Amino acid sequence: MLNLYKSNRIEKLVDTLTDVLATPLATPHEPEWISVPTQGLGTWLGMELSKQLGIWANAKFPFPRMLIEQVMTGVLGEKMPDTAFFRPDSLVWRIMGLLPEFIHRSEFVPLKNYLADDKNGVKLFQLSWRIARTFDQYAVYRPAMVRAWEKFRENGRPEPSRRKEDLWQPILWRALVKRCGALHMASAAELFFDALQNRNECTDLLPSRISLFGISTLPPLYLKVLAGLPDQVSVNLFLLSPSREYWAYIRSKHEIIKELRRSDPDADVALLMDQALYMEEGNALLASLGRLGRDFQYIAEEVADYNEPDEDLYVDPCIAGKSNLLNVLQADMLHLRLRRPGEVEPVPVDRDDCSVMVHSCHGPMRETRVLHDQLLDAFERDPLLEPHDVIVMVPDINTYAPYVEAVFGAGDPGMAQIPYRISDQDLRAEGVVIDAFLSILKLAGSRLSIQDVLDLLALDPVREVFDLSPEETKRAGDWIISAGVRWGMDSAHRQRVGQPAYNENTWRFGLDRLLLGYAMPGKAGELFGNVLPYDAVEGKDAGIIGKIAAFCETLFSYVHRISRPMPLSGWKQVLLELRQDMIAGSQTLEYQHQFIRDTLQNMTGQAEIAGFEEPLSLDVVMQLLTRRLTEEPSVRGFLSGSVTFCNFLPMRSIPFKMICLMGMNDADFPRSRQEAGFDLITKQPMPGDRSMRHDDRYLFLEALLSARNRLLITYVGQSIKDNSMLPPSVVISELIDTICDGFYPEGISPESSDEERCTAMRRRLVITHPLNPFDPGYFDPEVPDLFSYSDRYLEAADAGRKITHDPPVFLKQVLPPGTDAVSIISLGELTRFFSMPAAFFLQNRLGIYLNENFDKIDDREPVVPDALEKYLIGSYLLDKGAAGEAMADIYPVVRAMGTLPPGTSGRCLYSDIMELVTPINHLLAAETVFDLMDPVMVDLEISGARISGRIGDIRSHARAAATYARLSARRKIVFWIEHLVLNCLAMDTLARKSILIGRGQKGCERMVLPDIRDRAPALLKDLVRLYKKGRETPLPFFPETSYAYARTWLKADDAWAGQKAMKAAYGKWNTGFTGPPGEADNPYVRKAFEGKEPLEDTFDDPETAFTRLALSVFEPLIDAENSNDA
Repeated sequence: MLNLYKSNRIEKLVDTLTDVLATPLATPHEPEWISVPTQGLGTWLGMELSKQLGIWANAKFPFPRMLIEQVMTGVLGEKMPDTAFFRPDSLVWRIMGLLPEFIHRSEFVPLKNYLADDKNGVKLFQLSWRIARTFDQYAVYRPAMVRAWEKFRENGRPEPSRRKEDLWQPILWRALVKRCGALHMASAAELFFDALQNRNECTDLLPSRISLFGISTLPPLYLKVLAGLPDQVSVNLFLLSPSREYWAYIRSKHEIIKELRRSDPDADVALLMDQALYMEEGNALLASLGRLGRDFQYIAEEVADYNEPDEDLYVDPCIAGKSNLLNVLQADMLHLRLRRPGEVEPVPVDRDDCSVMVHSCHGPMRETRVLHDQLLDAFERDPLLEPHDVIVMVPDINTYAPYVEAVFGAGDPGMAQIPYRISDQDLRAEGVVIDAFLSILKLAGSRLSIQDVLDLLALDPVREVFDLSPEETKRAGDWIISAGVRWGMDSAHRQRVGQPAYNENTWRFGLDRLLLGYAMPGKAGELFGNVLPYDAVEGKDAGIIGKIAAFCETLFSYVHRISRPMPLSGWKQVLLELRQDMIAGSQTLEYQHQFIRDTLQNMTGQAEIAGFEEPLSLDVVMQLLTRRLTEEPSVRGFLSGSVTFCNFLPMRSIPFKMICLMGMNDADFPRSRQEAGFDLITKQPMPGDRSMRHDDRYLFLEALLSARNRLLITYVGQSIKDNSMLPPSVVISELIDTICDGFYPEGISPESSDEERCTAMRRRLVITHPLNPFDPGYFDPEVPDLFSYSDRYLEAADAGRKITHDPPVFLKQVLPPGTDAVSIISLGELTRFFSMPAAFFLQNRLGIYLNENFDKIDDREPVVPDALEKYLIGSYLLDKGAAGEAMADIYPVVRAMGTLPPGTSGRCLYSDIMELVTPINHLLAAETVFDLMDPVMVDLEISGARISGRIGDIRSHARAAATYARLSARRKIVFWIEHLVLNCLAMDTLARKSILIGRGQKGCERMVLPDIRDRAPALLKDLVRLYKKGRETPLPFFPETSYAYARTWLKADDAWAGQKAMKAAYGKWNTGFTGPPGEADNPYVRKAFEGKEPLEDTFDDPETAFTRLALSVFEPLIDAENSNDA
């Protein structure tokens, strides 16, 4: 007996189900079978039944397919085919085993062409999976077709009524049936109906009562099975139906026009609609969104003989005079009412009616922030509204989960926190064990780059296995980077991925350096077995290196093992060992470990049953495990007493006081799934076939019906790039159009035209939000539609109102000396200040650090080393050359550092650098014949400050230093300051001349500074005074620019000297098409002089103007350079 209960309120369906369940079953041991479409609905239904019945136990909530198989088994008993053999997870292995046998037949040419370049079996697996899913759908939605395939005998004849490109499908189906039998749903259904017709059924195993609750649709085959059950089985269907009227034949306007155009493609649309009097549109929203339920109602009428109760279970939402926009929309669908100008009178909407609101935002983050404020407002408006009364659904929760955590998890201090839970995320998103497991598999098929391996080590379950703390992991990562590791396990691994078999920059290369560096020093530059020790590790750090070595050896051992194809039984054993050895377990994470074990067991068991023993590549296993470990979402957190964020799932028709829909964008909803091109269901659709787009449209209709007080919708309606308008989802557009046609804002003039009323309603319904959450409009009483609860954004908005149109100035006044007034100045601080005063001011006085290197770790070998790497190599060669070592003998050591490109290119680069270093060494050799003196310790009092430091490279005749770098203005000013300090020291035996050797514009350059002990104190005093000023305000002194100005000004002896000097200065200031960046693009300069033109003499203190500073600092230096005494 099939009983059908329909209502537009799921609460009424629960009440009716409770009445049905009030009649006890024959025995208390018999379970109550209630089929639900989703696990979340089953959880909610169980709680509701426990409230009404007091005690709710011994119930089963199977999904519809499981229920159908159960009742078939109850009728057929042992004759029931094991349909699990034809489920996709099992069928895929049979197809993978069969396809190679048939691929050379002429009917299989389309598949053969697709698999032509399948080197690792991935395409074969993907194709087999798509075929398995499609064949499973055939058995349920096209049972007659597949049974006809089985009964057809080829005998050299072509398949009747079949296109050439589809001929392979019946052939493959028959081969599957021949190999494992007709163990599918279509065969089981045929046996089931035969047993019922011949009275061979065994009803003892059948449940005495079956209920299906909240089902929006069922395959026609399932409905026939339920309708065919014996009368002693009570079958009850509880359906959420939007209308009490018969609406199986209503059509949307689009469907009507499409059908009429088939007879007259060129006819006018208005004329077609006039001719469509026999086609009923009914409620436009229901006709457009309700195709899924409409088809199900039609199928139920066609295939089932059912009873409906006399009691009307429908509820008119507009009762007792209490109605809002949402209620009227629901009531219009209940009565199939179509509100259009000239037909049914439009309804005014109260000013305070916010039951349906649409918010247009810039991006998901703004959507989430707007939702947060709207929820705070809703809780404030309605004291009875609780967090568990609110659900937020999105098309893809994995996309929005980070934004939800950022907004709801880190609210403003002092602001009320909204309790929330996120459900339906895939297990990898919330499961660190599964993430670590899949990351290891992904690494095995990769280059093993330093970034990927360190990211794996940073995962807590992996790090804990090797007893590493976060701080130790960070230190070890720094060592590994410095040791020269880039990618590759070793030279053999590099060769396997198609690269030259060089050992440099591999993990073996770096680990050998680290381990050897603990045993012996590396500063001496001595190789041990062609390995240069990395000696930054010492003492207790040995334990960290040992743990890192254990991690790498374990990882690389498994990478080697799983890089080779093997049968699934072998994969299971290796992967279980991998999980045990590389991923830590705990009580809270055990469910993730168990899920991995179960997945591997099920995967292997299904392949064994299918008789599939072929070896599989890592790529295939990776795809298989990724699908199985991530496709099943976690329902933890659903209905947890907080605001629930979850996926927009079909048939989640649970009533909530407030339903929020986020991410309702044109490209994201309704969702679409690309079906296989060979899918005969999509090629020849029939009523009752499933379609993701139709499912989503009906899902939106169910959400509209399930909202009790408010429906809030957000979408990305403005581009974050150019503020251009973006359309919402088509279902949102249809909702807006329906509301604008049938409603108008209260207070609008009765004389207004239909178009004016529609425009006013649209403006009232859709709130367009600005780009920034601190926009002044959110805090303006004149803009009531915008509001914010954030104190931080209020402060930002107030600050924004005060901003004038003048260019922003970073520092408007001089800072006071501060508590850290200068008393002791280190020589390093003084030279660093004049290297770039703007950077020194921001870093040392304000604690602002810009342009820090937060980029990804470089995981490429140094094919083209950057300027810093070349400088380090050149400096090393210069030091070794100064120590008397032959340049050619140093190459193996430099190569062992891992800073040279591999092979010939590295030797060529070494030769290029050696050619630059050699002349510097020759010049330096002429100075090193003099005796080297001990470094001089500096303790000098100048202008009320004490300068302390250390000066080295002093010989008996002069101070002689060399650098591989170019003798830029920055290097010259540093050397000049040290020269001044040297000449201020009261040491009679000290040589006062200084010599700096480095690279020049062409070849080698030598700067000689003379003895200036008589002028040095005054010059140094001026520099200390500028240093003190530079701690209070940024000084417009820029070494390269200022040096270019001073040098040009001093050379020129005509009236155009100033102009020539400024031209030279701007040449260094601005970035040209070639050469290094100009100093104007230095981030510290840009920030410190924001809103100013530092090269223009507009400063209050003439002494700190650019031109004055350039000359006062560099004129003495340039004079000393050009002095004959030098």
